[in-house]
Amino acid sequence: QTEGYSKKTIHLNSLTIMNGAKLVATDTVLDSPTVTLLLNESLRVMAGGWIQGKWIDINAGDIEVEASGVITAEKQGHDAKSGSGSPSGK
Repeated sequence: QTEGYSKKTIHLNSLTIMNGAKLVATDTVLDSPTVTLLLNESLRVMAGGWIQGKWIDINAGDIEVEASGVITAEKQGHDAKSGSGSPSGK
């Protein structure tokens, strides 16, 4: 958390995730972002960099993800047809 902002919120001018670096946000709560990135300028995920969380909220002037850089929430949420809003009995 950045001072003056709510929990799970990071506020910076810019953020670069370098090769081999990981930003992993873990939480069991599914009804709000796991992490919120408020970036005045840019987010850059370089080749080999990794951002992972159940729900990632990114607000940035510019976002660049290099060819083998990763931003993922894959396999972090509900199974198919089991999340909120899913029809019951299916």
